[in-house]
Amino acid sequence: MAKAKHPKLPNGFGSIKKLSGKRSNPYGVYPPVTEFNSNGSPVTPKALCYVPDWYTGFYALMECRAGRYRHNRAYAPRLPAYFFMAV
Repeated sequence: MAKAKHPKLPNGFGSIKKLSGKRSNPYGVYPPVTEFNSNGSPVTPKALCYVPDWYTGFYALMECRAGRYRHNRAYAPRLPAYFFMAV
């Protein structure tokens, strides 16, 4: 079976990472990197939240970028139907 494809995120937007193992929320949502160690390598910040699918993680990142992110909120995306159509 082919790996699911997702749209690329713009630079400085943050990241959504698929975590290993069988989990109820297998995607971690991380804010953009803002600090670097002495070698110049980025220091990954703690995850904002863990979500059941990539699109829910994208919605959480959009809320974070807009300044409306709250820590213990369940994110249910209210995105238009065309957002989920294959390109």
